[in-house]
Amino acid sequence: MGNEIELSGGCLCGAIRYRTTGIPLTTGHCHCQQCRRQSGALFFSGVGGFPAENISWLNKDPAIYEESLTRGWSFCPDCGSSIARLWLDEATTWLCIGTLDAPELVAPKYHMFTEEQIPWLDIDDELPRYPRYPTAWEVES
Repeated sequence: MGNEIELSGGCLCGAIRYRTTGIPLTTGHCHCQQCRRQSGALFFSGVGGFPAENISWLNKDPAIYEESLTRGWSFCPDCGSSIARLWLDEATTWLCIGTLDAPELVAPKYHMFTEEQIPWLDIDDELPRYPRYPTAWEVES
């Protein structure tokens, strides 16, 4: 994803639609407990590092659940779909890959928080795995 791209997507019911431009920092699968609980899935797949100002909410703004002083989730208040993971202190947004109109454009590059991965979940995709957050140099290499 080295070139600037435009992505669009939305929630299940269509009440929330978005468009973003720019170069996302990275994509990855997160296996932490918070991401599992919020997404309702065994792991969260996100494309992120978008500055909040690069995302245009087309229909209406999503609701925000502030998990802590620095992190939150955006979601549709009508259907409940998770839209993005937010870092409130840095204004960084990780869009949920499953909400993209063309999710095939942003293949994940790694797994993180594998120390919290469900033990019986076997994913044989040969992507790098990190017990917690990968460092910037690990993701870029």
